[in-house]
This record gives sequence, C-alpha cells and structure tokens, in this order.
Amino acid sequence: MSSFLHFDPAHFTIELPFPYTHGRRIFNFEAVTLPCPDGKYPLHLRFHRDCGPLALSFDHMGFIPLAAPEASLETRITEGMLGFDFEAPEWTGASFPLESVALQTSGQAGNDAFFEKYIRRTGIEKCNLFEDWAGTRRRILDASFEPVLLEQMRDAIVDFSASHQVLDPENPHFGAIYSPEEDKYCFRDAIFAACCFMRRYLRTQNETWRNRARLARDYSFRGQYRTGGSAKDGCWAAMGIIDDSAGKRFRRITDPWAQASGVDSALICIYSDRLRRMGLDFSPEQIAQMEQAVCWLMRNKVSPGWFAHHEGAAYHCANMNFLGSSMVFAVERMLQESGGRSLPDSILQTARDAFSRVMETQQAIGVFPYRTDLFERGGAYDQQNLPDMGMGLQAAVFLLANPCFPLAFHDVRESLRRAALWYLLTSRFENGLLQADYRMDREFFEGLAFGNFTWCRIMMLFVISSVCETTGDTAFWHGFLRSHLRTIKETLWNGTDPTRSPLLPAIGPVKLVSWIRQNEWAALVFDDLAIRFGADPLPPGFL
Repeated sequence: MSSFLHFDPAHFTIELPFPYTHGRRIFNFEAVTLPCPDGKYPLHLRFHRDCGPLALSFDHMGFIPLAAPEASLETRITEGMLGFDFEAPEWTGASFPLESVALQTSGQAGNDAFFEKYIRRTGIEKCNLFEDWAGTRRRILDASFEPVLLEQMRDAIVDFSASHQVLDPENPHFGAIYSPEEDKYCFRDAIFAACCFMRRYLRTQNETWRNRARLARDYSFRGQYRTGGSAKDGCWAAMGIIDDSAGKRFRRITDPWAQASGVDSALICIYSDRLRRMGLDFSPEQIAQMEQAVCWLMRNKVSPGWFAHHEGAAYHCANMNFLGSSMVFAVERMLQESGGRSLPDSILQTARDAFSRVMETQQAIGVFPYRTDLFERGGAYDQQNLPDMGMGLQAAVFLLANPCFPLAFHDVRESLRRAALWYLLTSRFENGLLQADYRMDREFFEGLAFGNFTWCRIMMLFVISSVCETTGDTAFWHGFLRSHLRTIKETLWNGTDPTRSPLLPAIGPVKLVSWIRQNEWAALVFDDLAIRFGADPLPPGFL
C-alpha cells in the first residue's frame, strides 16, 4: 500500500480569467503550504467522464493532451506548492471538471490524509473590470496623463527633500534627509535622495546637486554595523522600524541601533550601483563596505537558496531573495567596472540559485507570496501583497538588466506577464478612477495598513513600465500606467500644505513608521517614468 494526500478539487480550483488564457477555457488547481519536502511525486487525477478533450500543463505554457479522464503523472513539489493548469474547452458543467486529486507521498503505508488547511479564495469577484471588458479596455487605452506632470511631481518631492537635508557638518546627521512627519534620519532614504540629487546634477550641471548627492550617500554609508559579530557585522541597521513594547526608538544615528536588515542592505547596495553609473565615484572603502554586506548575506542564509530578511529571520521570504540576488550582482558589476575584480564564483552561484528558488514560488495568478509558509499572504488579488511584490520585482528588473547576470527579460517573459496581470486584477474602477486594492476596516488599521501605502502603488508603476515591452500589449499597459498616475495625482497628492511632503503617505490614516514614507524612492520612479515617456531624458550614457 502507498500513502496519499487527497484534495477536494472544489477547494483549490479556479477558472483563470481570460486575460491569462488568451480566451481559452483553462482551469488551475493550486495548493500551497503542503507538508511535503521538495522533490518529485506521483500525482493521480480523475476528471468527469463527460468533460471532453483535456490537456494538462505544469508551466502555464506547454499543454499535454490526456488520452483518458484518469491520469497518473509525475510532478514536482517546490516550497510546499502543487499546481497545474488543465484545459477543457468543451466543458459546460456548473462545477469544475476535475473530480479527484491525490498526491502519492512517502511515509507509513496506508497513512492517507485529506489536505484541509484552507480554501483557496482569489478575490476575483472584487474586480469590476470584466463586467464590460471591451469598455474597460477602451477606457484604459484612452486614459490621459501628461508626462510633464511627472516632471513636476518629481521636482516637487526633490525640492522638499533638499529643503530637509542636514548641511551642518557639526550635526551628527550631516548629509541625511530629515523626515518631519516620521521624525527620523533614515539611511535608506538618504541613498534614494542621493540618486535624486545626482540626476538633477546631470540635468543642470550645478555642482551643488552633486555635492548634495555625495553628502547623502556618505551619510547612508554610516549606517552599516561594524560589530565583529556574525549576526550584524556588514549589515545596515534599519532605522524607523516599529517601536518595541519597551518604547525603544531608532530614529536618529545617536539612538541605540535596532535590527540588522537584509532588506535595507540590499536596497542601499542596489541603488549605490545606480548612483555609481550616474557618475558619482565611490571610494575603495565604500566598495569594501558593500562586499562586507554580501558577506553578511551569505553568512546569514536561512537555508540553502534562501536569504535572511533580517537578523534572526527564519522564514523563506520572496522579496528578500529578489533583493539579495540583485544586490550580489550589483556589487559584482561595481567590482568589475571599478577595479577588474569579481566576487567568488560560489557567491554568484548562490545568488543565481536564490533567484531560481523564488521564481518557483510564483502562483498561477502571478503573485509571489511574501512568505512561502503562509497561505494568507498569497493566492489572492489583494492589497496584502502589493508592498512586497513591488519591492521584489523592482529588484528583479534591475537584476535582469544587469549584464553580469545570465538571464534577461525574455527568459522569464511568461512570469513577468502573469505578474503584470496580477496588478491588473488587483485594480478596479472607483468613482471614475482606476484604483489599486485597499482596505478601510478598523482591524486593518490596527496594524501597519501596509497595502494602503502610496509607495506600493508607485512600485507597481515601475514594474509595469519596465516589463510591458516584454510582456506584449504595450499600448494597453501604457494606458494602465496613465490611469494609475491620474489616480495618484488626483487623490494622493498634497498641493496645499508646504510643511508636509507633496506625496501623501497612504489611502486613509496610517502610523508613520518604517516603510510608509518613501518620498525619494517615489521621486526616482516618477523620474524613471518621465524618461520612459520621453519627457525629460538624461544625458546619453546615464541612468
């Protein structure tokens, strides 16, 4: 006898929305957080005997015809996920044509079980874009937003940030950008500000802006731990993490430092590479600091192929793998171009493996769940995944454009297409505007309300603008970008209070801590979009 894990297909099957299927009738079965080690397993399927022709796919692209309504195949389980598509073009029944799913597992013979941990709920019913898809598509294609507004929005944020840069050399925060609404001097904000200032220097040739960029970059590089301890040394400290129960605050460089953050370290290194390619020189000591950050990343892996989100983290985090692999190859490019050196092959291979691992966690609807062990953060067209999707996929975009990395956009085209479609299905029309999903219930606001942040929406715009040339239907996606830019300008822009940032932090009230206020990062995305729309190009050769 063998052991089987059984599934009720009705709990885990959906019919994929037609933007995913090019109009074909394709269903998807998917179950996550299975108690199964990575490996190959026999899979046994039974379909309704009257469902007509059937075809099966494990990669969303190549379909294998099935000769009979019962099939036994070999499948691979990765990070506890079992998934497959099946096409049933002639099925007309009210239920799904799949009747039985059984995964043959190892263990004591006859120890069968039903997987009943959760019921898959994608939330597709919340999206109103399909009530009249032809009309929706026309509205999105016809959306207008003048690119010059991107320049104005970018400049307003950069001017605000510059007005809050500390320029007193006697101040411990010399070079930092003070966030008055958060009351902090963040290392991460400083590297984004340095990029903003450097881009303005490239356009104006005014040395004041290059000097501001240098000061902000130098302040950011003061945020690295140098303790001699393996858990912290080489990693950047995360300023602005939520105050702990004892009331400890980390808002100033003179405060007791808090968590060592793999996320902050990766972002600072990735954007340092962008800054260097704009023409700002880095000292050998600063290059060495980034090598030390790579060493921290390698030293603190959660498990083979998975990087640590922060000091002490023990879970597999999708966006940290995107960030970590992109960081490694950003540092590799800096080493090669600044002195002809290279990171060890073992480190580069680890980063390649980390990227491959996270790509395998993408779910059928396109989302990369923040944690592979929590089904609540995946499987839905829902604002819960907006923050981490954007942050991780932006890092992936930089990685795929890095000539040191062996893959490029066309190698992962289908995955990028599904990620873009996830953003589409997480949007809906509201009061005449295209709005990304959000929540306004009391329970949500008891936490961070992360998915309501304006910054999440701006990350979405970066991702879509970066991949739409690869995924196809470029004109539609340009309309999608214009639609969301209009929403941001009309609902999330502060044009009246000069004491506050021009960009509102979120839809609804939020606690201004940690990741909410990302002014300078947003300004960079507005600049990227302005360049892509041809509004305000940089001098040739600069990014």
